[in-house]
Amino acid sequence: GSGNPCQGVHCPPGYRCVLGKCVGIGNPCQGIKCPPGKRCILGRCVGFVTLCKGVTCPPGKHCVKGLCIGIGHPCQRIRCPPGKHCVNGNCVGSGNPCQGVHC
Repeated sequence: GSGNPCQGVHCPPGYRCVLGKCVGIGNPCQGIKCPPGKRCILGRCVGFVTLCKGVTCPPGKHCVKGLCIGIGHPCQRIRCPPGKHCVNGNCVGSGNPCQGVHC
């Protein structure tokens, strides 16, 4: 008989049946829309937790697993414009690029 060679063939996510064999189709998450709180990994919707969503930490700290923790010096990741310098995570100064610097 000339039946469908893919009848009864079940392929994993990211694959499809072609002539009775499972072949890759590229991105296994293409076309898959996951509900809120989940994302597609290898063709399946998997839950992930964003404990830091909506958490605002003070200068010098960042959110890890829902808690604000220190990142060392509060000015470690802050770049100020010319004439200003970082104090406790904030850029301060007169805007004079020579202030505090021998020009």
